[in-house]
Amino acid sequence: QLLAMEERYEMAAETFQRAVTLCLDDNLLKFNSPSIALDIVLCFLCLRDDERSLDFIESHTDMDFNFAVSRERRFALDIILNCQERDRHSLLDHAWNFDYVCELKPYRLGMLREILDAVQEPVDDSGSDSEDSKDSWLSNEDVENAKAGTAAGSTDGSRSSGGSSRRSREGSRASLGSASMG
Repeated sequence: QLLAMEERYEMAAETFQRAVTLCLDDNLLKFNSPSIALDIVLCFLCLRDDERSLDFIESHTDMDFNFAVSRERRFALDIILNCQERDRHSLLDHAWNFDYVCELKPYRLGMLREILDAVQEPVDDSGSDSEDSKDSWLSNEDVENAKAGTAAGSTDGSRSSGGSSRRSREGSRASLGSASMG
């Protein structure tokens, strides 16, 4: 956790991978593995290594039945899709909704901030108008794998934001407040 807070994501990912292996070997700790697996995926995304994050999700899903159906896996896949779409608002909505369900720790918030900053970076469109040059986060195959994983983890087919967000609720409160003032 300290390595992640110091933005040493490669070493943090290696440490988290050792921890998740130990968790899977111990019956008392195996229910902590989805949380640690999410930390690994966030570290890979901070390194802008989407391929390793998707490979890890796929391999860890095969090893750990808890991760296969966990909210952490779904959140990780949603974040990867938001990075591909460069949709910072949806990324923030997913982070807020996940934080509402289980509180995000400060080091995870730091990693999400790093990912958000990467999503907000301007895309270099110099010299090419192709769709591939507009987004370097994920290949089309990786996006399809992530979408399939999100859809497979969902029983009702809806996204985790459920159509509501804190941003829209705050906007409606502000409009209600201004209406009562007049």
